[in-house]
Amino acid sequence: MGLWLPVEGNARLLVPYLELENALDVPGVRVTTYDEFPGDVPPVLWMLGESGAGRLAVDRLDAGLLDAARAAVSQLDLTDHVRAERVVKHPEELALIREAARFADLALERLLSSGADIIRQGGTELDLMADCTGHARAALTAVHGTAFQGTKSGITASVHSGPRAALPHGTVLARRPQAGEPIIAGIGCSLGGGIRHRIGHGMGVEGHEAPWLAPGDATLVAAGMVFSCEPGVYRPGFDGWRTIETLIVGAGRVETASRFQSLHPIDTRVLAI
Repeated sequence: MGLWLPVEGNARLLVPYLELENALDVPGVRVTTYDEFPGDVPPVLWMLGESGAGRLAVDRLDAGLLDAARAAVSQLDLTDHVRAERVVKHPEELALIREAARFADLALERLLSSGADIIRQGGTELDLMADCTGHARAALTAVHGTAFQGTKSGITASVHSGPRAALPHGTVLARRPQAGEPIIAGIGCSLGGGIRHRIGHGMGVEGHEAPWLAPGDATLVAAGMVFSCEPGVYRPGFDGWRTIETLIVGAGRVETASRFQSLHPIDTRVLAI
C-alpha cells in the first residue's frame, strides 16, 4: 500500500483491490486500486507510474527497485522528509503519550500489589505478565472502548527475574521468581499511535525512533521531543537492574510522563513472598 501526497491536490491512497472496502473508510483521500499483483510490475513501480509526476520524493524504496524508479521519473528524492516532522510532537500526540503512560503505570501498580500473592501460589513470570497486562488492558478498554480501533493501541510487557535480569531485554519464561531475586518488568502502552517505552532514543509513532541519545546524533534537543531514559546496571549470570522513564521535553523543563517510579521509591518496590 502507498500514500501519495502531491504538492497540490488531494492525497491518494494506492492499495490492492482486496483492501478497497477498508481504504474507502479513510477520510480525506482518493482511493486507487490495483489487482494483486499488477502483472509483472512491482506495486511500488506501479504507484510511481500512477502518480504521473515527474519529480517525486519517496520515503522508503527497496534497493532492487532503485534503478527502475529513477528511470520512471525525472527526479527521485530519497530524503526522509517525514523524520523532521516526527521528531517534534504535536500537542495531540503528547496527550496520547501522557495517557499511554498512565496505563503503563497501572500495569506496574498491579504487579506491585498482586505479584507477591501470585508468586506464593506458584505463579511464574508468564503468570505475572498475564495478570498485570490483562488488568491494564481491561482498564484501557473500559475507558476508551473502540475510540482508537484500527490504530496501534494496547499493552505490551516483559517480566523476567533472577540471573536473566542481567539482560537488557529478557524472554518471559514459565519460571517462578525466587526470594531475594530482582524482577525486571518492562511495560509499554500504545494509544492511538503514541507509545511509552526505554537511555537512548526518541519515541512516538514507533517505540524506537530518532533522535538517538547516543554518540553520532547531532540533533539539537527541542521542546516537543519525547525520549526514553533507561539507565541500567547488569551483572551477567547474576542479576541486573534498570529504571525506565518517559521524558517529554518542554520549554525550560522536562516532564516525566511515567509516574510509577516517582510515586514508589525503590525501597518500596518489594514483593513480600
